[in-house]
Amino acid sequence: MKKFTYQLETVLNHRKLMEEAEQLGLARISRDLAREGEVLESQVNQHRALSEELAHKERTHFDIHESALYREFLGILEHEIDATVGRIKGLEAEFVRKREELVRATRNRKVLDTHKGRELSRFTYEEERAEQKRIDEITSIRQRPRGDE
Repeated sequence: MKKFTYQLETVLNHRKLMEEAEQLGLARISRDLAREGEVLESQVNQHRALSEELAHKERTHFDIHESALYREFLGILEHEIDATVGRIKGLEAEFVRKREELVRATRNRKVLDTHKGRELSRFTYEEERAEQKRIDEITSIRQRPRGDE
């Protein structure tokens, strides 16, 4: 019996590699999103804590220079929060694009997987037909009367 060889195996392997690369890219973006989310949470918590501290200091003892430093730092922190939110939005857009690319790569691979399965089924069917034909020939030869030879 012949061995099945798929003519497009190298293309299928390439598409599998492309799909894996897209999965890795999506995982990287997801990891970056999680990290930026943690950074944003930390910045917001720091901003809230400093705002509360400033409000407490202004109620207890008011120093205009210290208050100005706090407000300046809070302004810088707000700018950093805005920058982090911008990075998160960019990463979210990239995540959506990358997910679409992964879906496309998966679809391309599945098309070839399906084709390979059909080719294997066709090959198996043809091989079984050829084997049955050989068996039928052997059977017909054995069943002939000895005088006919």
